[in-house]
Amino acid sequence: MEREGVQKIVHLAFIVDALHDKRLMHEININGTRNILAAALRCKVRQLVIASSASVFLRPTQVPLWNREDDLPYPHPSLEYISDKCELESMVRLFSRDHPGTVVSVVRPSIVCGPNVNNYISRYFMRMPVIMAIGRCRPELQFVHEDDVAEVFAKVVLHEAGGFFHAVGEGTVGLDEVARIIGKPIVGLPSRVIYPLVDLLWKIHFPLIEGPSGALDGIRYPWTVTDKETRNILGLGPRRRASEVVHLMKGANRLPQNN
Repeated sequence: MEREGVQKIVHLAFIVDALHDKRLMHEININGTRNILAAALRCKVRQLVIASSASVFLRPTQVPLWNREDDLPYPHPSLEYISDKCELESMVRLFSRDHPGTVVSVVRPSIVCGPNVNNYISRYFMRMPVIMAIGRCRPELQFVHEDDVAEVFAKVVLHEAGGFFHAVGEGTVGLDEVARIIGKPIVGLPSRVIYPLVDLLWKIHFPLIEGPSGALDGIRYPWTVTDKETRNILGLGPRRRASEVVHLMKGANRLPQNN
């Protein structure tokens, strides 16, 4: 159904928490995006803003690559969320190419934290009795406060800025530092042990396990991005530091303070 006067569409809906039915998750995410693109075409909107994720740059390397806004995503072989986001970006690129009259904008946040955030990532850090690590891997992670993400989206919309944008906090924080801040021990387990174990527990719906083993790659490999171009285009000021965001996450969940 067409809506007169619609000038801009911001598409934020996406299943973040893994579903056991991967086909259903894929259909909801991709068909939902397809419906948004069709609606944007029918309404002839001036701008279409899409939420993606910095996790599209997760790949099996221990070297931080500091991906730029114009770098291409990297589909994940076993994590539906990332694969769906990569497919979403491909769909959006084609739409932008075929419909130059619409300003197309894609925002990729890093790990989002804040009082209104409740997903499998935040629950992993706050509810697990220990922080699991893969062997000796302690990657540097990027966290961003929900208010800083909202500011990026708002400025993209207000300025009708087209292209790809990154929403990240200042600096990075290592996995071992995350564990220290929230006051939990960090335990390194061999990948040959933890990956099949997590898949088994996920398959039998074991409590606290909210995704397949592919999600462990997020704390095994770095997936860092730079937001230099985003800051230049949008005129962004200082962000909350990644370590500060982790502290705020801890406070929001009322964990006991470290001695």
